[in-house]
Amino acid sequence: MARQTELKHFPELRHLPIEEQRERLSQAKAAAFGPDQKLTRWRGNLLQFAVMFGMSVLFMMVIAPALALSQDASALVMLLVVLPVFFVLQQRRYLALIRKSLHEQHADSDLPKQ
Repeated sequence: MARQTELKHFPELRHLPIEEQRERLSQAKAAAFGPDQKLTRWRGNLLQFAVMFGMSVLFMMVIAPALALSQDASALVMLLVVLPVFFVLQQRRYLALIRKSLHEQHADSDLPKQ
């Protein structure tokens, strides 16, 4: 069952009754993260890990020395900037997958297009 906090990210469902919103969102989550999508999710996760790892190595090996940052300052920047950006991007990716599934499942229904 979809939580109320998740519903706020899907304004295209607001015109529906709350129970129908939750039902549609639950169905979309099940379709987006079901066992048949497992390999697609793994591929996306591995790709995002590789990009994140590459950017971290680039920062630690090239950018931090070029800016004359100490190892402690570099680690602090990684924790205070890079990690939160990663979490925000993961949340946006999660919502995009659900939104895509929601629109695919209910393409012929009364959902307004974005």
